Amino acid sequence: MNHSSNADMKGIIDAITWKSYLFLVYEWNLNPSEAAALAGLPVHLWVRAKEPGFAAELTEYQLHRIRSTFCIAKSLDRRFSSAITNQWFFQPNTDVLFGGRRPIDLMMVGGGDQLRAVQDYVDSLPELQ
Repeated sequence: MNHSSNADMKGIIDAITWKSYLFLVYEWNLNPSEAAALAGLPVHLWVRAKEPGFAAELTEYQLHRIRSTFCIAKSLDRRFSSAITNQWFFQPNTDVLFGGRRPIDLMMVGGGDQLRAVQDYVDSLPELQ
């Protein structure tokens, strides 16, 4: 593949990832601060990014954060119903990892290590049979 094709492919991946993330934000009813923090974006860019025709150019860090969020949600879906999965992110959790905070709060303020810790926690939960 040549350089132009690589750039085109990255643009397509960014657009698909971005549209999927917008759906998740809508589904979870995240406010602008939460949506921006979870994706690793400044709030002013999040506001602009919701405008029609916005072409997302996501950094590797932002792609990682969004993909990790999707992986955590998918892993929860294998364990609970969608309604419980959506609630799980917003309910205080007494596990040591969360210290009484909501999982979404830990995911927003933490870097890749925090997202990995949440993923590991969710992966340790038993799956539905």
